[in-house]
Amino acid sequence: MGSTTVHEPAWSEDDLEYALAWADIRADTHPPCGHRLSVSADPRNFDAHEVVEVLHCDVCQAREDYAEQQRSDGGKTSAADVYVVRLDESRRREVRFGGQGRIG
Repeated sequence: MGSTTVHEPAWSEDDLEYALAWADIRADTHPPCGHRLSVSADPRNFDAHEVVEVLHCDVCQAREDYAEQQRSDGGKTSAADVYVVRLDESRRREVRFGGQGRIG
């Protein structure tokens, strides 16, 4: 009498559906801005986008400030640079939301 080995699938059906949906979203995402290419690259939408609000990312600002300081000190920066940024809790401030959806 021979034995039978039963293998569990590497991915459940739900996991596979989520992975395929994620791959579809990634394929439709423009990396520099994060918007959907199916909308942002559609010729019917050219010149139809407008900035409705500007949010300020302090992490990006810290990276930009550091890179600028490096350049002004004669150092070089590269698009391949990876900046490790930490939050200095002692520099946090209390902020109230003003109804605009903005922080600050």
